[in-house]
Amino acid sequence: FKMAVVLGTIALSLCVPQEAPTAQVKVDLTSAPVNPFPRVWERCFGSGHAALGLRDDWMQQAKQAKQDLGLRGIRQHGLFDDDMGIVKSLHPPQYDFTYVNKLWDRFVALELEPVIELSFMPAILANCSWLGPMNGSCHSNVTAPCKSIRPGCDDGKGGLKPGCKICQGGMHYQGVEEHPVDYNDWYNLVYAVVKNGVTRYGLPVIQKWSFEVWNELWGFGDSTPTCAKPPCIGSSYMALFNASSMAVKHVHPTLRIGGPATEHLNVENFLSQAKAMGAAVDFVSSHNYPTGHRSDGSGCLQGLDWHPDCFRNNVIAATEAVKPFPFYLTEYSVMVGTGMADESYRVDSGSEPPFQHDRSGAAAFVFRVIPELVNHLEIMSYWTFSDVFEENGIPKSEFHSPKYGQPHYGCMTLHGIPQPVWRAFQLLHEHAGDYLYPTTTTNTAKLFNGTDEILPLISAATSANSSSLESDDDVVDISTARIFLSHWDASGDDDLVMTHAAVNVSLSVTLQAEMLSNTMPESLVYIIDNSTQARNRWEDMGAPDVPSPTQIEELINHSHVKMSSIPWTLNDKGTQDGVVEAVASISMPPNSAIVIQLCHADSCKHVKGML
Repeated sequence: FKMAVVLGTIALSLCVPQEAPTAQVKVDLTSAPVNPFPRVWERCFGSGHAALGLRDDWMQQAKQAKQDLGLRGIRQHGLFDDDMGIVKSLHPPQYDFTYVNKLWDRFVALELEPVIELSFMPAILANCSWLGPMNGSCHSNVTAPCKSIRPGCDDGKGGLKPGCKICQGGMHYQGVEEHPVDYNDWYNLVYAVVKNGVTRYGLPVIQKWSFEVWNELWGFGDSTPTCAKPPCIGSSYMALFNASSMAVKHVHPTLRIGGPATEHLNVENFLSQAKAMGAAVDFVSSHNYPTGHRSDGSGCLQGLDWHPDCFRNNVIAATEAVKPFPFYLTEYSVMVGTGMADESYRVDSGSEPPFQHDRSGAAAFVFRVIPELVNHLEIMSYWTFSDVFEENGIPKSEFHSPKYGQPHYGCMTLHGIPQPVWRAFQLLHEHAGDYLYPTTTTNTAKLFNGTDEILPLISAATSANSSSLESDDDVVDISTARIFLSHWDASGDDDLVMTHAAVNVSLSVTLQAEMLSNTMPESLVYIIDNSTQARNRWEDMGAPDVPSPTQIEELINHSHVKMSSIPWTLNDKGTQDGVVEAVASISMPPNSAIVIQLCHADSCKHVKGML
């Protein structure tokens, strides 16, 4: 992707009256790596519901995500929704795989390894009928598509005859959140769809896919057995999981099945119940967002009590509880919830600040949590890669707009404008090395609530590859060394956060002198911050709901990552035992994400595709 070039030394700090906090980052490139840096964040991205994958604009953005972000998998709701047209009759079972095949053909053409969410309930399995429109449900602003009425139930007046049940569900796309009348019908459906995939694409392809049962217990939550974070996983969900697991394993025992795909990392009682009923489980999955603090203790505190480590700590605790099972984080992002488009937000409201998906804070969030979690998770699936998305209808506005109150989760807008978080994933794809090297960060900032507790606003991670430089010992290939810096601040809305002081960051990198080829170290620096938000330029345009093609091009250009450089100097110790300490400094405003590319002064080159 293109970049705006800024000549000279970086100057990112804002003019604010308070004294700037500091942070010290120390990197040791002379020691062995502390961990691998597996690209689990590229394994999967979320994408609304299945029927969206039949759209040409969805496919175009998926192709771009594969190229720019390294996208390797997709997870969607609603494969079994009525708009996919799978179930034609139950007795005998008759299925139509036309739309499933078209969607999965696209997955295979892109060489994706999706997480196939087995949801929601076809109306015929729940023995219910759709009407519409209905206030407060997926049917608002929907007309003809809602009128799917079982034979014999149409009263001829636009309603249902007595004794005929209306489907219960949510979201614009009409997902039925009900139990099947007969779990054998659900078993047959799952078996038939998975078997069709194996027949069409071959077992080796489908063996790389994962099958996940349902989404967030919608319609399947129980009160028993009790759990700390209700709704709880009980007999309702486990009956669905058991039928799904048997069906998938009946197609072939090597195929992967898991769940419970719950919100708030609630996996309590899942494995014990699966073991008791003999249901095969290959992975455990759940969702988490750094927002939505609830009375049960889940979620994270907001406002002045906000802490950037809450999200990481909660996820690691959940993974530890289910070891040795692999853990899939099949939904996460910078935020989800009531604050999303709430223009009445107050810092003391307890809700998350609005519009974060449009802001550079989402990029800072990603740079912070990914290095912290990659060695605890097998999959991290960011929700979502695109705003070709319609939980409350296709977006009416290019960016979040309070007048519509629609959720926008995408890394890219409806018309293809990259958000700051898209650029963050793009930088990770281009720059992440194979290993993480020793990096320590010391912060001096204090919690915003006035206590003396340290607030670790700055996080840092260093990745690189290793190479043999005419030696039997592996040493760092300095041309691949990258320092990922994050200053994430979600303690308030953008207007408040941008009044917070920048953090002055001191950098110290210890490296072997032979890495420098007798030249001083140099750096290229890639910057995402408030000034690179396309939303800002959109607001300057008057916030047009649907920008013109010329405006879209201008907004895309505005979204580019900035680029600069910083000089390094050797400290007073000079060279000792073949080891050099190089130092530099940088100032990071709130919600900025930076990649520092270490290189030789005479050989700094832009990574391919970056300019």
